[in-house]
Amino acid sequence: MSFGAVIDVQKTRNLAAAQLEKGLIRTNIRQSGDNASKYLEDLLAAEKKAADAKLCLHNTSKEPPIPVFADLTQNTKQAKEFESMVTKRKDRTFRGVVEYCFSGMKFKVRLEQENRLIAFILLGVKTMASDKNQPTLLEYANDALAMAKANLFQREVTMELLFADKKGSFFGNLKMPNKSDFAVKLCEEGLAQTFLQGANTKPPALYAQMQEA
Repeated sequence: MSFGAVIDVQKTRNLAAAQLEKGLIRTNIRQSGDNASKYLEDLLAAEKKAADAKLCLHNTSKEPPIPVFADLTQNTKQAKEFESMVTKRKDRTFRGVVEYCFSGMKFKVRLEQENRLIAFILLGVKTMASDKNQPTLLEYANDALAMAKANLFQREVTMELLFADKKGSFFGNLKMPNKSDFAVKLCEEGLAQTFLQGANTKPPALYAQMQEA
């Protein structure tokens, strides 16, 4: 893991100092003093300014709310109830943050506005199985997972939730932060192939593009 400072070129301001001054973060200094930032004095001064003004984290009389999310990946009943709510909506588009990548096509996503965690699977494609007995397929599976982590992990994505299976995993389309469809991207890189989950499953809007890729 690499550490560094981020400077706003236009305002010539250390972004960490700007956040410290607003009381949004705290300094974290090793007792040994090793690898201390060369901007340490500025950072400490910014933190003291926020502490004196009792801003945000320094305001002990007003504790910040602790968000609580219902983990639907562990509760099939709640997942199916949420599916019933979703299917009644005209707009099934949700914004979320990818909390975990199980594979190149399955993820755990945090839905901020709904206060829920869901299991999400890309519709219309499948990545290779992680089979140790088939080294080539295992390599493709690992490459797909690495691609998912590089592009989606801890990033905000946009999803269209279409339906959930019996286990409560949701299927749909997912767009990366740059608005590109991730399933199409996997196919373009040769890391996934088109596949419809169930004979009666309606193909996603970009299914033809996935096949062409």
